[in-house]
Amino acid sequence: KKNREEIYLLISLGTLGALTLACASHASTLLLGVELLSLPMVAGVAYAFDDRRSIEGGLKYLILSGGASAALLFGIALVYAQIGSLDIGAMANAIASASADQPLVLAGTAMLLSGLAFKLSLVPFHQWTPDVYEAAPTPVAAYMATVSKLGVFIVMLRLFHAGADSAASPFILSAVVVIAVASMLVGSVLALRQNNLKRLLAYSSIAHFGYLAIVLVVPGEASLRAAGVYLATYLVTSLGVFGVMALVSSPMSDRDQEDIADYRGLFWRRPYLTSILTAMLLSLAGIPLTAGFIGKFSVIAVGTNSAQWLLVGSLIVSSAISIYYYLRVLSGLFSAVDKGSERVSESLGWAQSAGGVMLLLAMIAMLWMGVYPQPLFELSGQLALH
Repeated sequence: KKNREEIYLLISLGTLGALTLACASHASTLLLGVELLSLPMVAGVAYAFDDRRSIEGGLKYLILSGGASAALLFGIALVYAQIGSLDIGAMANAIASASADQPLVLAGTAMLLSGLAFKLSLVPFHQWTPDVYEAAPTPVAAYMATVSKLGVFIVMLRLFHAGADSAASPFILSAVVVIAVASMLVGSVLALRQNNLKRLLAYSSIAHFGYLAIVLVVPGEASLRAAGVYLATYLVTSLGVFGVMALVSSPMSDRDQEDIADYRGLFWRRPYLTSILTAMLLSLAGIPLTAGFIGKFSVIAVGTNSAQWLLVGSLIVSSAISIYYYLRVLSGLFSAVDKGSERVSESLGWAQSAGGVMLLLAMIAMLWMGVYPQPLFELSGQLALH
């Protein structure tokens, strides 16, 4: 009802931080990008300051994000103490060649990994994610699940892929494998118990970035191409799900429509939005002919080509588990409504109508990626070469 304009400034500043991260070639620029990305999101989470839960979520994110940034800074300092350079390329080469006789590099890389894993909500640094997603307004939660994590993952990819032809040292890769497997399984299993759609999507995002961590273990251009494909498909799909949640929730209501029970029988009230939400959830589950299937297929191909059977097996098991909780939401959408309930017209105001058009475009893009993914692979391959 008030303070509607400032959110655009926060989103813009966060986007600038994500772009700074993606383009960083120096550690100081990396740290600037991380803080420019994180601090506006603290204000975004606490934006609904009349809601005590929102303030609590903002404080949680502020304190824990500050700790992660401190670990990141300390890790950079340790690597710098060993190699005497703050260039991202030099640091990536140091990580790739780290060995037991370079304790500073190993310790620094471990701290770098922990700080970046926190930003990506990877296990065991994931505890903040469901609480913060639940407390944040839906548009802010959507931003944190997509753009915020994409910017951080690009930096992680650049640090752990030196020149795109060599991965990190075996010591670090072993830690990445453990984190990836734990993220896939923990994210999917904990999502089974959620009755809040935001919390379910939070745990789902933990599992998805566990899948994506496979490309950190495998060096080469194919991994970079797969990462680009997966990030694009995840971005479009997640924005679609959160976009439907935002439009279902009235802007004047006391809280977002975030409980799964709120979506029971939604098809009979909002068939247009239900069709989009159904397509996006099927994509998150990795059903064929959707973008999510293409993303998972590209990552599985990278894992199988490099014989990473533990990671591929964990991905398949986690994906099988995820089908259950996505179908649980889908079944509620088409549940029978109470007798006597009337169908509600989907007449929307101009702002919500514009949102509906954007969601339709997102669904078309998602289906296009799933049916004809070749242009996406070609674009991702060109970006990988650069």
